[in-house]
Amino acid sequence: VAIQTTSFGDYVRHGVFVGLPLIHLFIICFVAQQVIDYSLEIQMHM
Repeated sequence: VAIQTTSFGDYVRHGVFVGLPLIHLFIICFVAQQVIDYSLEIQMHM
């Protein structure tokens, strides 16, 4: 049981370690897309 919980803890830690950069990357891409759309709209109105 101890071995299973440690491997599970390592698995979760690894998942967080891998997952967080992906989430950050997704958020950055989403924000960048919003900024691009917004600036394009401003340019069209000008």
